[in-house]
Amino acid sequence: EGHWVSGTPPYGYIRNPKTKKLEVVEEKGDVYREMILLPYLKGLSTADIAWKLNKAKIPSPRNGLWEDTTVLRMLKDETYCGTIIYNKTMGSPHRKESVNRMPYRRLSEDKWSRYYSCHPALKSREEHHQVMVIINRRGHKRGNTEYHALSGMVKCSNCGQSMIIINSLEKPRFNKCKCGVN
Repeated sequence: EGHWVSGTPPYGYIRNPKTKKLEVVEEKGDVYREMILLPYLKGLSTADIAWKLNKAKIPSPRNGLWEDTTVLRMLKDETYCGTIIYNKTMGSPHRKESVNRMPYRRLSEDKWSRYYSCHPALKSREEHHQVMVIINRRGHKRGNTEYHALSGMVKCSNCGQSMIIINSLEKPRFNKCKCGVN
């Protein structure tokens, strides 16, 4: 019936308790479309999008800072197309042992049940397809970004210039400021 029964709704949506369906929260829906989806389709990386969201002081879905993996997860999510997918997993992920408990496992995509047009969409199926093509082309490996998502939030104490944090294998480090002071 297209009811939302999967826990917390995705960013940009709220569950209507009477209809049990998802409804768009306008401000957050606009953030998803204008600051995440459309910039990604125009070529911006997930790390750049996270950086811009943090710089604009927009709280993440859990009211913290944005990470590139959060942006990537949101871009991949078909819920934003108005689709609800059921039957992705089987069993219980909880550690408590039970005689009747089935082991937890993720089911293959051919066993999933998709229900379309369940709620207002924030992206079209065509946009979702374009996103998936870009994701598959880029490869998106964890830690594959040059700049840290928190870049630009720290300012130079001398000139006020935004500092860039560069990811490295050992640990993130600050790029030197143009004024010469760190």
